[in-house]
Amino acid sequence: MGFSDIVADPDSVCYYRPGGDRSNPFLGLVLDPLHRPNGTRVALRASDRLEVDRLAEIARWAGAAAFEPPHVCDEYTPFYYATFFEDADGNKLEICFRSSFDCAQDDREPKAVSERSFWLA
Repeated sequence: MGFSDIVADPDSVCYYRPGGDRSNPFLGLVLDPLHRPNGTRVALRASDRLEVDRLAEIARWAGAAAFEPPHVCDEYTPFYYATFFEDADGNKLEICFRSSFDCAQDDREPKAVSERSFWLA
Protein backbone atom coordinates (compact mmCIF):
# COMPACT_ATOMS: atom_id res chain seq x y z
CA MET A 1 0.00 0.00 0.00
CA GLY A 2 3.00 2.24 -0.42
CA PHE A 3 4.34 2.01 3.14
CA SER A 4 7.67 0.48 2.18
CA ASP A 5 10.02 2.34 4.58
CA ILE A 6 10.21 0.36 7.82
CA VAL A 7 11.38 1.68 11.19
CA ALA A 8 11.46 -0.96 13.93
CA ASP A 9 12.65 -1.28 17.50
CA PRO A 10 12.11 -4.07 20.05
CA ASP A 11 8.66 -2.71 21.01
CA SER A 12 7.15 -1.51 17.74
CA VAL A 13 7.31 -1.37 13.99
CA CYS A 14 6.21 1.56 11.82
CA TYR A 15 5.70 1.58 8.06
CA TYR A 16 6.04 4.90 6.19
CA ARG A 17 5.79 6.02 2.60
CA PRO A 18 9.17 6.49 0.92
CA GLY A 19 10.79 9.90 1.07
CA GLY A 20 11.71 10.34 4.71
CA ASP A 21 8.75 12.55 5.68
CA ARG A 22 7.58 10.99 8.95
CA SER A 23 4.66 13.44 9.29
CA ASN A 24 2.73 11.74 6.46
CA PRO A 25 0.27 8.95 7.26
CA PHE A 26 1.80 5.71 8.41
CA LEU A 27 0.90 2.36 9.90
CA GLY A 28 2.34 1.68 13.33
CA LEU A 29 2.05 -1.49 15.40
CA VAL A 30 2.98 -2.10 19.01
CA LEU A 31 4.37 -5.60 19.34
CA ASP A 32 3.17 -8.15 21.89
CA PRO A 33 6.30 -9.36 23.72
CA LEU A 34 5.07 -12.96 23.34
CA HIS A 35 4.04 -12.45 19.68
CA ARG A 36 0.53 -13.79 20.26
CA PRO A 37 -2.15 -13.11 17.66
CA ASN A 38 -5.57 -12.20 19.02
CA GLY A 39 -9.06 -11.43 17.77
CA THR A 40 -8.19 -7.94 16.60
CA ARG A 41 -8.43 -7.42 12.86
CA VAL A 42 -6.55 -4.56 11.20
CA ALA A 43 -8.43 -3.11 8.22
CA LEU A 44 -6.50 -1.15 5.62
CA ARG A 45 -8.35 1.13 3.21
CA ALA A 46 -7.59 0.81 -0.49
CA SER A 47 -8.18 3.55 -3.07
CA ASP A 48 -10.62 1.46 -5.14
CA ARG A 49 -11.76 -2.10 -5.88
CA LEU A 50 -8.92 -2.70 -8.32
CA GLU A 51 -6.45 -1.90 -5.55
CA VAL A 52 -8.20 -4.42 -3.27
CA ASP A 53 -7.89 -7.02 -6.04
CA ARG A 54 -4.21 -6.19 -6.64
CA LEU A 55 -3.25 -6.34 -2.97
CA ALA A 56 -5.30 -9.51 -2.41
CA GLU A 57 -3.36 -11.20 -5.20
CA ILE A 58 -0.08 -10.18 -3.54
CA ALA A 59 -1.28 -11.57 -0.18
CA ARG A 60 -2.47 -14.81 -1.81
CA TRP A 61 0.78 -15.18 -3.77
CA ALA A 62 2.80 -14.58 -0.56
CA GLY A 63 0.99 -17.49 1.12
CA ALA A 64 -1.45 -15.62 3.37
CA ALA A 65 -3.35 -18.02 5.63
CA ALA A 66 -7.16 -18.10 5.96
CA PHE A 67 -7.31 -16.20 2.66
CA GLU A 68 -10.73 -14.99 1.47
CA PRO A 69 -10.75 -13.58 -2.06
CA PRO A 70 -12.17 -10.07 -2.57
CA HIS A 71 -15.95 -9.93 -2.36
CA VAL A 72 -18.85 -7.64 -1.50
CA CYS A 73 -19.64 -7.93 2.21
CA ASP A 74 -23.40 -7.34 2.29
CA GLU A 75 -23.42 -7.96 6.02
CA TYR A 76 -21.54 -4.63 6.44
CA THR A 77 -23.05 -2.54 3.63
CA PRO A 78 -24.09 -3.35 0.06
CA PHE A 79 -20.90 -1.72 -1.22
CA TYR A 80 -18.24 -2.89 1.25
CA TYR A 81 -15.65 -4.71 -0.87
CA ALA A 82 -12.85 -6.51 0.95
CA THR A 83 -10.39 -9.36 1.17
CA PHE A 84 -9.51 -11.04 4.48
CA PHE A 85 -6.46 -13.06 5.45
CA GLU A 86 -3.95 -13.80 8.21
CA ASP A 87 -0.26 -13.02 8.20
CA ALA A 88 2.43 -15.59 9.03
CA ASP A 89 1.95 -14.94 12.77
CA GLY A 90 -1.84 -15.40 12.65
CA ASN A 91 -2.76 -11.72 12.83
CA LYS A 92 -6.06 -10.97 11.09
CA LEU A 93 -5.85 -8.43 8.25
CA GLU A 94 -8.32 -6.90 5.83
CA ILE A 95 -8.01 -4.67 2.78
CA CYS A 96 -11.22 -2.87 1.93
CA PHE A 97 -12.85 -0.26 -0.25
CA ARG A 98 -16.05 1.29 1.06
CA SER A 99 -17.84 3.16 -1.69
CA SER A 100 -20.51 2.58 -4.27
CA PHE A 101 -21.37 4.02 -7.62
CA ASP A 102 -24.97 4.89 -8.26
CA CYS A 103 -25.11 5.09 -12.04
CA ALA A 104 -27.94 7.23 -13.30
CA GLN A 105 -30.09 5.87 -16.10
CA ASP A 106 -29.26 8.81 -18.36
CA ASP A 107 -25.56 7.82 -18.47
CA ARG A 108 -24.36 10.81 -16.47
CA GLU A 109 -21.16 10.44 -14.52
CA PRO A 110 -21.47 7.92 -11.67
CA LYS A 111 -22.20 9.49 -8.31
CA ALA A 112 -20.04 8.24 -5.47
CA VAL A 113 -22.01 7.21 -2.41
CA SER A 114 -20.07 6.93 0.82
CA GLU A 115 -20.68 4.34 3.51
CA ARG A 116 -21.52 7.18 5.93
CA SER A 117 -24.21 8.47 3.54
CA PHE A 118 -25.67 4.97 3.29
CA TRP A 119 -26.03 4.60 7.06
CA LEU A 120 -27.42 8.13 7.50
CA ALA A 121 -30.06 7.60 4.79
